[in-house]
Amino acid sequence: MRVTRQAAKDLRVSLSDYSLYHIKGLGSLESRTSPSRHITMVLSLDREISVRSPGFEFAGRLVVSGLRHGFRTVRSRSDPFGIRLSISVLATRSLFGMPARELANQNVGLSELTNSVGALPDQLENSKPENVFRELDSFFGNQKLRFDSERGVRKELVWVWNRIFNCNGTTRVVDLAAELGWSRRHLTGQFRNEFGITTKQAMRIAQFERACALMRCMPNRDLAQIANEAGFADQAHLARTWAEFTGWSPTQWLVHEFPFLQDSELAGLR
Repeated sequence: MRVTRQAAKDLRVSLSDYSLYHIKGLGSLESRTSPSRHITMVLSLDREISVRSPGFEFAGRLVVSGLRHGFRTVRSRSDPFGIRLSISVLATRSLFGMPARELANQNVGLSELTNSVGALPDQLENSKPENVFRELDSFFGNQKLRFDSERGVRKELVWVWNRIFNCNGTTRVVDLAAELGWSRRHLTGQFRNEFGITTKQAMRIAQFERACALMRCMPNRDLAQIANEAGFADQAHLARTWAEFTGWSPTQWLVHEFPFLQDSELAGLR
């Protein structure tokens, strides 16, 4: 069972969605998560989960993963039961009391969260599945995310972040800097100091997300067309990005996303 629901309307500027999962009868599971614009929080409601990325391994009930430009592997023990939350990078200061750069390319466990978020596992431990979403809305509503979602982030950087993703990564840094009246060097330095990734990396993530959306909508569409529409130089450029961001080729990724597709439907993508 997997159920995804948006956060309460007044929280959506900070929280994209919640995904409740309870998978039975398949034993332990291993999955990969790709770079995205969001900070990801995974909370197990029963057993520990294991998270691996280059140079790091963590086991615990709650893990927060920052922005990154490579995939990570999540291993759950038998019959995993938990929640995955997608959190706006602009809410990092408000929710975790730190800039996004301190979470970038990191996986942070419960013991490292000194604010009220660390209380979430205990608060939800005895919750019934049908009540989890409501309790999450209540918990995050009490954190005043609806009012303070961008607290501490310079308004110019909020604008740059939103512009990059609204344009699917196709805008140019020099143009963004010109609109702000900043030098390119100043913009890239301020951006990395806040978010922990470069403007170029953010644009690559935006392009990747656009390509993912196109492939999910039309999984048998020609990859060269998707590459062009998502802003990649060509299909080979898309394939290199897919290998870096997912550890798979686009076709292998589709097999994991859409296991019901037939070989004949995938043939045109190879």
